[in-house]
Amino acid sequence: MKIEVHIKDKQFAINCGDGLQKVKWLGDVAIFRHSHFYSQINSTTKGIKLENGEMVDLNAIISSTLAENTHVWVVLKEDLEAVGMDVKQQQQQHKRPITAVSRRK
Repeated sequence: MKIEVHIKDKQFAINCGDGLQKVKWLGDVAIFRHSHFYSQINSTTKGIKLENGEMVDLNAIISSTLAENTHVWVVLKEDLEAVGMDVKQQQQQHKRPITAVSRRK
């Protein structure tokens, strides 16, 4: 299973195997790749959002939540600060799990 992960101004195709990892893992891998190939990111994954802006539960299992080739965006602490949202407000959005699988058209 492959997921397209956007972080800052870069995009990485991340192979997830069977997709049994948690969604947060996608953000961690994207941060590692961005830091390795471009510039260091001194932050952790604070959220993952879909193309429509809906937040995905970080503790959800990838294969149960996302479809093959779905595009997701990593939300970092500085992203939240830029829109005036603190980490606690963002985490409240994770209380409502996504039940439908998102597919890019």
